[in-house]
Amino acid sequence: MSLFKKLFKKEEKEEKENYTLNLDIDTRVTIKQMNGFNVVNTYKTTVNQVISGKELMILAPVVDGDIIVLLHTNVYSVEFETKSGLLKNNMKVISYHMENNMPLIKILLLEKTEIIQRRASYRLPISIEFEFDVVEDNSNKILKQDDVLLSTGETVDISTGGLKFLSNEEVEKDTFIKILINSKDIFIVAIASVIQKEAITQTRGYNYSYTCKFENIPDKYIEELSEYIFNKQRELAKKGKVFE
Repeated sequence: MSLFKKLFKKEEKEEKENYTLNLDIDTRVTIKQMNGFNVVNTYKTTVNQVISGKELMILAPVVDGDIIVLLHTNVYSVEFETKSGLLKNNMKVISYHMENNMPLIKILLLEKTEIIQRRASYRLPISIEFEFDVVEDNSNKILKQDDVLLSTGETVDISTGGLKFLSNEEVEKDTFIKILINSKDIFIVAIASVIQKEAITQTRGYNYSYTCKFENIPDKYIEELSEYIFNKQRELAKKGKVFE
């Protein structure tokens, strides 16, 4: 085999090693300076450009108006907050650049990026009062109708795939319900199917518990719900609470 072919095969193999996992522009980034297992400093920034499968351009982190200088000789832990979850890797600084008056840092990801927390799979335990009503099907026509929802419930937990809630309204299994969540922090309209019904003994003042799966929920509400859950997870983590 010629040297050219050997080099070509090597380059082809390296191109397939995509450590960036198709990160989007403006993906939020947390850079951690480590001392063993201890975090010494934490810096927040965003992705500015995806250069290759291993290289990214990020905005230089700024603290109190000062640009933070990350050393070329250091290895930093880096986390990316994405739609699919929290991704983690290690990075080194390659070079600094100034483009359109923006301080940028070119970084190299050192390992295969790991998903350390999937957003969609996590059910957030939280109480949110909402309105709902039984509907005929899960069509877009019903989803978009501006109707009054007569029943009320309170969530036990919620994820981007569905929710568990309590209510005094009796709803049969396999029924479609239209849901309106309109709280201070989140607004969602969706149609879900009841996959589990249970009569309970006055939990929070309610007589029934339901588990539902979202059957028709617009992408914008999935994204809003995903963002809401992720932010709540971070709040729990800061308080020292462990979640799966």
